[in-house]
Amino acid sequence: GNAEEERRDEPDEMDVEVEKRFLPVIAGLAAKVLPKLFCAITKKC
Repeated sequence: GNAEEERRDEPDEMDVEVEKRFLPVIAGLAAKVLPKLFCAITKKC
């Protein structure tokens, strides 16, 4: 029923909020780490 669907949606909404909060942090870390990884793997620095 509708009540079950509404209850099921709530955790997803919280997950989205958490993702929105952490995505900039993860993106920032990736921006720092990925060039170093790329450099190490490809030996192109």
